[in-house]
Amino acid sequence: MKNKKVIIHAGMHKTGTSSIQDTLFNLNNKEALFSRKCTYIRELLENNGFMIYNLFTETNAMNYVNNTLHGYNAETVVEINEATTKYLKEWAHKNDEGILILSGEDMALMNKGELEKMRKFIRNEMGVSDIEVILYVRSPVSYFVSLIQTLEIQGTIENDFIIDNYLQFGFYKKTIKNMWEAFGKENVNLYKFEEILKQYKGPVEHFLHVLGFNQKEIENFEIAKKNESHCQEVVDFVSFFNKEIPRIIQIQEREELNGERRKFDYFPILDVKGIRFDMPLKEKQQIARQSWEDVEWLKKNTDIDYLNELEELLEKNTEEDRISQPETYKELCRKFTRLNKASKKLFMEYLEQKKELNFYMNDLYYDCGTFYNMPQILTEYEPNLTNGGQHTLQIFYDTGEGFNEKEIISYPFENELVFITHTFSGEKDIKSVRIDPDFWPVFVYIKSIKINGIEEKNRIIGGNWHFKNDDTYLFLTVDPQIIIETEKPIEKIEIEMLIDPINETFKYFSLQNFINAIANKNGE
Repeated sequence: MKNKKVIIHAGMHKTGTSSIQDTLFNLNNKEALFSRKCTYIRELLENNGFMIYNLFTETNAMNYVNNTLHGYNAETVVEINEATTKYLKEWAHKNDEGILILSGEDMALMNKGELEKMRKFIRNEMGVSDIEVILYVRSPVSYFVSLIQTLEIQGTIENDFIIDNYLQFGFYKKTIKNMWEAFGKENVNLYKFEEILKQYKGPVEHFLHVLGFNQKEIENFEIAKKNESHCQEVVDFVSFFNKEIPRIIQIQEREELNGERRKFDYFPILDVKGIRFDMPLKEKQQIARQSWEDVEWLKKNTDIDYLNELEELLEKNTEEDRISQPETYKELCRKFTRLNKASKKLFMEYLEQKKELNFYMNDLYYDCGTFYNMPQILTEYEPNLTNGGQHTLQIFYDTGEGFNEKEIISYPFENELVFITHTFSGEKDIKSVRIDPDFWPVFVYIKSIKINGIEEKNRIIGGNWHFKNDDTYLFLTVDPQIIIETEKPIEKIEIEMLIDPINETFKYFSLQNFINAIANKNGE
C-alpha cells in the first residue's frame, strides 16, 4: 500500500488537458512512462474524466452531456461503470508499487460528495492511501473565451447559462474547496496555467516534471501538442449550424442526439486558419466584474493572482480591430468539398445571409455555389449512371500473397461519415492494407487512420486518385483505392473518414474544369 500512489489530474478545463492526455495515451510512450513505474490505463480512454465522472456521480447519469453526445443509454452507462471498476481494481491488484495516473477535466465538476466517494473507493477498494491532486488554473477571462468557443462548436449549452452558473457560485472557490475538503489541502497542488505555458513543451512538459521525469527523460516522449482554438468565421458558421439543426433535442423528459445530425459533421473546416475567435470587449468586461470576488478569494487563499489583469481589462475602452483575411475564405472554399451534404446545404444558407455584408463572403458564396450545384446538374444530365445508393468500404490486407479476394473485410455504409474498427486475429504478419472507400467515384476526406492505436495516415504510399488536396482525395473512376504500408505488423486498424459518392458522369468532364470550380478565384 505504501509504494502505490494515485495522481488525479483534474484539469481544470481549457488548461492543456487534451495534450497531456494524448501524450499519456500514446502507445509509443508506454515504456517511457513505465521507466518511472507510471501507468495510464488505456481502457479508460484518452480522457479518463468521462468514465470517472460516470462512476462517482450522484446525479442521473442521463443528464451528463457527454453521455448524450455519445448516444449512451442507462444500460450502457452501467456497463461502462462496471468496466471502469474492473480496470481500476485490476491495476491495484497486479501492482505492488507504482503510480496510477487518472486524467480528466470533468473531475473538476464533481461535487464534494462525489469526490469523497472517489477517495473512499481508491483507499478502500484499491488499497491506495497516497493520493495527489493536480489542478491547473487559468485566468477567468481567457478561460471563458475558450469555453464559449467550445460551447458554440458543441452546440450543447447556452453561453449565458454557463457563465452565470460558473460565476454565480464562485468558479475557483467552489472547485478548489471541494478538492481541499475531499482530499486534504496538503494533497492538492495548484499551478498557474499561464506560467506553465512558458515551458518549451508547455503543459505536457510541466506535467511530466510533476511526475518526476527529468529533462533528458522527457526527450524520450512523443509530446502531443493540441491547439483547440478556432477562427472566428468557423465558430460563426458552426454556431449557425447548431442553431438551425440542434445537435441535442428534448425528447419527453430527456435530451438525446438529433437524428438529423452526424457526429462531427462540421469537423472538416475546424482547422481553417484565420482571425482567432474572441468575445466582444463588453462581454469580457462583464466576466471580469462577475469573477472579481472569486479572483480575490483565489489570491487570498493561494499564490495565484489575476486581479491586475482584470483591472487592465476593465480600464480598456477601445475594441480591437478584427478584420477577416481573404486567405481564410480561400481555405474555407477548399475545405467546402469535405463537408457532407447537409453541412454543404447549411453552409450555402449561411453564406447567403453573409455575402452582402462582406466582399470575401460574396466571393466564397459563388465559388462554393459552383461546386455545390454541380452534382445535381450532372445527375439530371445522366441519371442512369448513379450507384443506386449501395455503398461498401472494403479493406484488403496483404499477408505475403498480395491483395486478393480471400483476404478482405467489407463494411456496408449509409451515411457519409464512416467509423470502422477492426482487430486482426490469427492472420500472419500484415504490413500493408488497401482501403477501397467504395465501388464508385467518390470524394474522400481522411480524418484519421490509426494502426495499432497510432495515427498513420501519413503512411499512404499510393492509390488511384485523380486529385489530392491535403487529406481530401477525388476518385473519378470506379474501384477507388488507397494503399498503406507500415513497419510493424498490423494488429488493429481504425478508420474515420468522410466518403461522399459522386455521379459517374464526373469522369466525362475535364479534371481541370473541376479543379477550377472548387478552387478560389486566384487559381490556388
